[in-house]
Amino acid sequence: MDFAMLPPEINSARMYSGPGSASMSAAASAWNRIAGEMRSTAAAYGSIITALTDESWLGPSSASMSAATTPYLEWLALAAEQAEQAGAQAGAAAAAYETAFSETVPPPVIAANRAQRATLVATNIVGQNTAAIAANEAQYASMWAQDAAAMNGYASASAAATRLTVLTAPPSTTNSGGSAQGANQATSASATTASATTASASDLFAWLGLAPNTGTSTTGLAGLLNLMDGNTGTLLGGVLNNNTISNFSNALTTNGMTNPTSMIDSVTAYSFLFATQGAASFDMSDLAAGLALTGPIGVAPGLPSLSAAA
Repeated sequence: MDFAMLPPEINSARMYSGPGSASMSAAASAWNRIAGEMRSTAAAYGSIITALTDESWLGPSSASMSAATTPYLEWLALAAEQAEQAGAQAGAAAAAYETAFSETVPPPVIAANRAQRATLVATNIVGQNTAAIAANEAQYASMWAQDAAAMNGYASASAAATRLTVLTAPPSTTNSGGSAQGANQATSASATTASATTASASDLFAWLGLAPNTGTSTTGLAGLLNLMDGNTGTLLGGVLNNNTISNFSNALTTNGMTNPTSMIDSVTAYSFLFATQGAASFDMSDLAAGLALTGPIGVAPGLPSLSAAA
């Protein structure tokens, strides 16, 4: 843009109505402070790593750590230089503004010139103010040229000062493939565990006889059951499942004294004998019931009358 195309009223008004150089000065201070902190950090890190690797910590791990941190320290030094350069450029932009501001004609001066011209023109009845009007116009032209030069110079200086270098990103100090490798190892471990669990469950089911095709198995629980029911053709299974043996065992256990029910009833009848030793007495009717007496006490054959005994 050619600022010579604009009258001094516009150029001066733009320069004087702007925010000023305060923000650029603050930016320059901030960049310089960041540069100083980065340099201090790099120096502190470097001294600590040097002390560790040269005195306290020796070996491959120390060398690996030093090799991993060296690029980071180099980046800190480079970033400090770039921050310092950014601070210098911000300071140059602020200085360019201050220079252009000082070279710009103040708006009140331009306004006074224009007011004087208007008065001279209004009172120039017989041409007596012609020379004064010419001098006024020359002064105004000088203001025009001065503002145009100040604005064009400011535009060039600020464009160069605000052209910043892109800051370099810090290098990675870790292996970017480490996370993916760890995830793959975890997946492989999970798959191995699941496979082992499935195999163990299959072996357990087979041993318990719950797996398919175990009708003739001779091992595990299925083998034991097949041994007893005769599925595998063993002598014990044949004897246990022989009809004669089965009939004899059924007859023995379902009739007479060998019937489990009869045995349990007989033992229950004498349960009164299992009373605690601390009992002082017991009910005679309970004794009679335990001896299966159906009549009054003392009436059963073979027992003396309790009243007679009394």
